[in-house]
Amino acid sequence: MRLLLLTSVRTVALRGATWRELNLESAIWAIPGERMKMGHPHIVPLSAQAIEVLKN
Repeated sequence: MRLLLLTSVRTVALRGATWRELNLESAIWAIPGERMKMGHPHIVPLSAQAIEVLKN
């Protein structure tokens, strides 16, 4: 739930997330277009708090 609030993505995008989409070193979550409503890839910047949630 906290990651949802920190990223403001749709719940379906968060539930379908894979570790391959996440780059913790660059603090980027790259959601492929196939999973997005409009079919375009979506880049989500990850805050330090979001990265901390993902690491735990």
